[in-house]
Amino acid sequence: MKSYIHAVISSTLAWTGNVYDLVLLTFAYSFMEKLFGLNFFQLTILFSLGLIGRVIGAMIFGRIADIKGRKIVNIIGTAGYSVFQIMFAFSSVYAFLLLVRSIQGIFMGAQWTSGTVLAIEQAPKQKVQFVNSIVQAGYALGYALTGVTFTVMSNCMDSIE
Repeated sequence: MKSYIHAVISSTLAWTGNVYDLVLLTFAYSFMEKLFGLNFFQLTILFSLGLIGRVIGAMIFGRIADIKGRKIVNIIGTAGYSVFQIMFAFSSVYAFLLLVRSIQGIFMGAQWTSGTVLAIEQAPKQKVQFVNSIVQAGYALGYALTGVTFTVMSNCMDSIE
């Protein structure tokens, strides 16, 4: 298999996970309000910290990617946000949720700054636009998976109540 295909697959799946995380939180607002007793403002802060972290992470890891390479930054970013997603899922203290969400956002910024560029840089010139469209399709896939997860989980939560 050609090396750029691996880059396209990993970047697409990283985008999928990135968007899945971003959108799932907004779908879960009402659940988190009930579970943690948080208000809409607190949940919005939580959401915003993930986005702010992405910008900070993109700036930090963008420089590192230019020096050390995009592949290692993409791996670190994806592994980092995966670990912090799991920590976020099992957290119950608001202050810890804020901290974990911020750090998770930084790692997502590493993926943002390296994933698509990695795939495009490795693609043959005649396939750059196609490769970019496949990677960006990860956004739609992440959004779709969020909808499926929300539907399944909301049905499970309704049966628990």
